[in-house]
Amino acid sequence: MGIKQTHIDILKSSFQERKARNSRYSLRAYANFLGIDASSLSKVLKGHRNLPSSMGKQIVSKLDLSEAQKSLFYHSLVESRTKPQRDNNEHWNYIDLNLEKSFKLIAEWEYFAILNIVKLKSFEANANWIADRLGIDVSRVEEVIIDLLELKLLEEGPQGELFRTTENLSTDTDLPNPALVEAHKKELDLARKSLSTDKIEERGFYSLTVAGSPEAFIKVKKLSFDFLGRCMKLLEKSEAENVYQINIQAFPLAKGKNDEVV
Repeated sequence: MGIKQTHIDILKSSFQERKARNSRYSLRAYANFLGIDASSLSKVLKGHRNLPSSMGKQIVSKLDLSEAQKSLFYHSLVESRTKPQRDNNEHWNYIDLNLEKSFKLIAEWEYFAILNIVKLKSFEANANWIADRLGIDVSRVEEVIIDLLELKLLEEGPQGELFRTTENLSTDTDLPNPALVEAHKKELDLARKSLSTDKIEERGFYSLTVAGSPEAFIKVKKLSFDFLGRCMKLLEKSEAENVYQINIQAFPLAKGKNDEVV
């Protein structure tokens, strides 16, 4: 199986074809032809800068590409922006969600489910297919997709393909957040349903009851957050065949004086 061609490969190949016909053809001339700054194009070709997806159609319209190459170019362009960047401590970068604009996205599980189902190798950009896989109504799928397109968290390709525009999304978990409270309630409902419907080898439910100090518990919360990051890293390295929900619940059984929902 050959190596999958990327939008950068297509840009480089097009440039080399022009240079082969005219040895004096420069990168600056190529950049002018594409309608992009020469310095920026140089960084894009070296992989040092992402090409804005908003320029995808502009550039594709200037290149003599087949329909298959156009689709490949656009898919690679969006995919290049969804690869997570991690530091040496294995934390992951994320876009912080604005609560006012993204309340439904945070509170309703279907949004993140659809953002992830588009990454499956078997994905079909068809509302009926998505609805069947998630067990929800087609009208609900269409509603969520419209919202995600408006929030610019999904982009639609020239042939109706759907792509994520960013990989990781997050919101503050250490402040009272009504959207997160609603999300956790619905995730618990999903977990309860899984206990009744999913085979034991398809799910994992574990619990621990232990005494300790509030200071140690704060460290446990951080460990839990870091563990989710490791889970995400492990799953992202694998082939996307399904979408998984991973929940960690940690809470006091003996209530203290300063009870606050977070």
